[in-house]
Amino acid sequence: MNYALRQTGRASLNFAGEIARQLLVQSEAVAQKVADAGLSSDILAEDLDKRDQRVLAVADKLPGFRVINLGCELYCDHDGQIAASAFCEIEEDITSQFLAVEDGLTILEVCSLRVVVGFVDIERFGMPIGSYPFPYVSRASKYIHQ
Repeated sequence: MNYALRQTGRASLNFAGEIARQLLVQSEAVAQKVADAGLSSDILAEDLDKRDQRVLAVADKLPGFRVINLGCELYCDHDGQIAASAFCEIEEDITSQFLAVEDGLTILEVCSLRVVVGFVDIERFGMPIGSYPFPYVSRASKYIHQ
C-alpha cells in the first residue's frame, strides 16, 4: 500500500516510536540489574505471583523501573489512538486503496515469530507476539493486551 502521512501524523508516530525505543533501552538496563541480583528464568518460580514478588523486591528500588511502568502505561493507552489519528488525516487518500483489495486476491499470513525477552517468554504467557518488547512490566500492564 502506498501512502504518505502528513506532517502531524508522521511526527506523532515518530514520537511514539521514540518513546517505545527509549522504554526498551531503560528496560534492558533494569533487566540487567535484575539479572545482576541473581534473578533469571532458571531460578524464578513458575508461579507468576511468586516470580513477581522476587523481581519487584529488586526492581522497585530502581528509578528506571518506575519510568518504564509509567511509559508503558502511557504508550499502551495511546499508541493506537496516535496511529488512528495519523491515518485519519489521510483517509481520503487511502480509502480507494483499501477498497481495491476487495477485488482480487489478498493473502494474510500469520507470523510464526516467537519472541523471548529478558526472563519473560511472551508467547508462553499468552500475550500477543510483539505486544511488549520490554523485559519486565508492572503486574497491571501484563494484562493490557489480553
